[in-house]
Amino acid sequence: MAGSIMATVTPVYNWPVPTSTDYVKDGATSIEALGDAIDASLNTITGGKNVAIQSLSSNTLTSSSGLIVTGLVANGRYRVSGILSSNNNCALQFRFRENTTDKATQYYWAHTATNLSAAFVGSAGNPDTVSYVGNIFSAAFCTFGFDVAISSNNTTGQIIGQYWDAVNGRHVAHSMSNANMTNCNGFNIYPSSGTLSGTISIMKYA
Repeated sequence: MAGSIMATVTPVYNWPVPTSTDYVKDGATSIEALGDAIDASLNTITGGKNVAIQSLSSNTLTSSSGLIVTGLVANGRYRVSGILSSNNNCALQFRFRENTTDKATQYYWAHTATNLSAAFVGSAGNPDTVSYVGNIFSAAFCTFGFDVAISSNNTTGQIIGQYWDAVNGRHVAHSMSNANMTNCNGFNIYPSSGTLSGTISIMKYA
């Protein structure tokens, strides 16, 4: 009927939408009804919680200096993933940042590497100056993904994840922590040498 408000609904979620014959003057009411319906659907889908993960950035690199990420917050949890190649063999290195400076001490890390024929376990028994999140062979690409967690007082950062070691042809599971920082608010991913090419995506958990 001409002049009716929200006379039809969407086919999947049954959200009320106006028809071409609805009055323009009823637009605000229509938008409110549609917004309320979408809000209710999302509340049901997420179990009454905020959306679980949000994209912060997707970064395309052609760089010898890597990628600096800033804006990490206390109690923050993040997901970092990427596909990278390099013009030579290189280690993909990771450092947390204090304010605007890389933290270059007190990294404790451990990793387990496996391939079809053997396994290798390694760790930094003494504090290291850097952590590793990838190993890139010039003729192949490296895929990686890891979670980052920041403590409530910004003094501790941790990562846990995995990567494909293209140089040695093996899968590596790794973890790292640094509990000796004054204001951890970012991190730096960079090559030990050469130029990185590819994409790194950053997401934040709710």
